[in-house]
Amino acid sequence: MENKISKTIRICGGIVLIAGIIGSFFLGMVFPVVTYGELEYLRIEESYNWGLTLSVLASSILTGLLFLGIAEIIRLLDNAVKILGDFQLGNGKTGIDNVLKDIESNLPKL
Repeated sequence: MENKISKTIRICGGIVLIAGIIGSFFLGMVFPVVTYGELEYLRIEESYNWGLTLSVLASSILTGLLFLGIAEIIRLLDNAVKILGDFQLGNGKTGIDNVLKDIESNLPKL
């Protein structure tokens, strides 16, 4: 079973990526760059806002990948905890502790 927190953060990262990519092009269209001609009242030109599009696109990709990376870290840490839990014995001591005690008991006493 996968960690629920990791899965939730991974889903949020995917949503941020998809919404950011679509939203960046939409925002570039909704907020155009307005330039004025020689005479301000005679000629006004509107063009696509590539600066806004690229900045929102870059930030959403960075944020989405950050979410996916954090989800992967949580998944790996959860797997490490499960692996260490397999070493757990009934008396509350780990198998590694027992191995160390066996080694210490077989060492010559000084």
